[in-house]
Amino acid sequence: MRVLGVVEVKVMVPDRPTDWIRAVAVSEEVLLSDKLTDALGVSPVLVGAGIWRFADEPPHVGRRSVEPELWHEG
Repeated sequence: MRVLGVVEVKVMVPDRPTDWIRAVAVSEEVLLSDKLTDALGVSPVLVGAGIWRFADEPPHVGRRSVEPELWHEG
């Protein structure tokens, strides 16, 4: 594992504002750690299918993950 540095992340959805969360980026396959997921207020529903909700949303709400964006230095 290689530590890449401090980043700020947020969940971007069209229907509500969300806060920026400070996190440490590392180079490994996991994109969101359990602690970052909690800090963002994200509650996984069907992880393999990419279905999630915010922790304060009712159980019938299911949001779909979007395709990842690749960011390159430089």
